Amino acid sequence: MFAHLHAVRVGHIGREFLKGVPRFETGASPGREELLEAFRGSSRGVEQRLERIVERGERIKDRCGLVLLGYLIAHESHHRGQILLALKQSGIRMPEETRFGIWEHWFRPKL
Repeated sequence: MFAHLHAVRVGHIGREFLKGVPRFETGASPGREELLEAFRGSSRGVEQRLERIVERGERIKDRCGLVLLGYLIAHESHHRGQILLALKQSGIRMPEETRFGIWEHWFRPKL
């Protein structure tokens, strides 16, 4: 699921924002560290892409560029629910702070 989320980001933000960002083959099962590296890179790419959309008023496929932000939020929210359900059905109880801050917990830089 996490590899899929990363792939969707990669597919929507454009190659110029993804230099050095790992990509996975379809069906690959990357490990946690690989996923963390990929998510950090694609997060930077999304940030840079949205920054440029706001600064230049860019459009994507004849739509306001900020539609991309709405799409990514909806897509990741959808899969967040699936991830939490799969963990619950597997008997893994998520701590309260993780359940409500799953993205922050998984991808927060270590200080």
